[in-house]
Order: sequence, then C-alpha cells, then structure tokens
Amino acid sequence: MFWTKDKEAKSLGLLTQYRHQWQLNAAGAYFFSYASLLQPVWYNGQKALLKISLEEEEQFGGLLMQWWQGHGAARVLRYSGEALLLEWIDEGRSLRQMAENGADDEATRIICRTAKILHAPHSEPLPQLIDLNDWFYELFHAHEKYGDRFAASAQIAGHLLQSATDKKVLHGDLHHDNILYSSKRGWLAIDPKRLYGEAGFDYANLFCNPTTAIALAPGRLVQQLNIVCSEVSITKQRMLQWITAWTALSALWLLEVGEDAAATLTVNERALGLLCL
Repeated sequence: MFWTKDKEAKSLGLLTQYRHQWQLNAAGAYFFSYASLLQPVWYNGQKALLKISLEEEEQFGGLLMQWWQGHGAARVLRYSGEALLLEWIDEGRSLRQMAENGADDEATRIICRTAKILHAPHSEPLPQLIDLNDWFYELFHAHEKYGDRFAASAQIAGHLLQSATDKKVLHGDLHHDNILYSSKRGWLAIDPKRLYGEAGFDYANLFCNPTTAIALAPGRLVQQLNIVCSEVSITKQRMLQWITAWTALSALWLLEVGEDAAATLTVNERALGLLCL
C-alpha cells in the first residue's frame, strides 16, 4: 500500500483510538510496514503487537488468524476489522537467517510442518475465504496483455484447479518471513491471505524465498522439492505444477506493479523444464 499523508493520518488516528479502547500502553515506537501500522504495546500485563490496517485483504486476514486459535499461528488477543492485537513473538530465531547460514533444508521442513498444522481441520465454521480459482484470475487473463508468455503456466494452473479434490484452508503467503519463532510456543505463522484450495499451493512460495541468491542457487529447486515431497503427501510432478502456477502468477503481479520479476520467472522456467523431463 502506498502511504499517503491522508492514510498515515487515518492510521495514526485509529492507533490512538484502539490504544484507548483496549487500554493499551506503548511498549515501543510505532512503525509502518508495507500495508500496516504496527506498535509494540502492553495489554493486561503482557507484551503484544497492535496492527492497524486500512487494506481489506489485511483486515480479512485477521478473521483467519482468529479461526486458527493459535494453532500454528500467532494468537489473536483482540480483533476489530481494522485493528488486530497479536501475542508478542520474541523472534529469537529466523528462517531467513537459517537458510542464509547453511540450514536451508531445515527451514523448508519447518515451513512444511507449520503448513500442515495450519491446514488441519477445525470444528468451527470456516471464515470468509478466497477460492484459488478466483486467486488465479489474472493469470487466466494474462494473454490479453502478454500474449502466449504465460500460456503454458496458465494451462497447468487450470489443470490443477480442475483436478483439486482435498481442499483446505490455506495461508496463501507462506514464506520464511511470515513464520516467526516464539521461545514459548515454537514456529508461528502471521499475515495470511485466507485462501481455500489444494494444500500444494502453500508450499510453492518457499521456492522463491528467502532471497534471490538462495532461490536461484544451482540444484536448490530439486533439493527443496525432494524435501517438501518427503514431508507432505504430494508427488513431485504435482508440486512442480504448483511451483509453475504460483511463480507465473507472482511474476505477473510483479510486472503489473513495475517490479523486477526476473528471479521468479527463472524459477518458473526451471520448474517447467523439470516437468518437461
């Protein structure tokens, strides 16, 4: 989200409103992320994180965080649409740092095991979710602007969605920086996109993360593919198809906002190449 002065002012006004309404005391300075205003606070004697967002997608993500009830995700203490109060996570360990320091395989296993917890069924009614068929809309219409550039990936995505059977609640943006470590409760996910579809989608993002150098390292795609398929119930072919579909969609989004999509397109090409084998 582009932070205009009006949006900053509105967010700061909401920050003041919810600090008063929920009786919160500052535990540190507020700061802006891409789509939210955040501040460490004290709530009922415990440290927490107050998140203010004007973006509808971010607001709906809070509903899914509530639905998980702290299972594999940060626990929600208070929620009111534009405001989300989360348990404090001390972040003593980092999946990004692990991958950068020779423990890429372990980081991938942690992502897979966290995803499996998030994908587990709950007895409560589902929150409002976005079906993957809708999530891939732009890819299925990419030919209108890009011709055949994404045609093969779009065809693969269509096959995946048409043949999906065991649909689950998905995080939707599960990568190294969206899983944090709590010394009290282990690895916990944050910032979901609240999707609904086949579980394989949630593992595809890790192949483009945590850095370009790691994602494009020789042999890395095959190595992490083997690990994912040993951790979860998915064939290598199906996982390669999800990687192909996801990287095409991600690259398309990057191109649309004028960002560099070269690394994502490279992973896409490598996955397509392995499928051709």
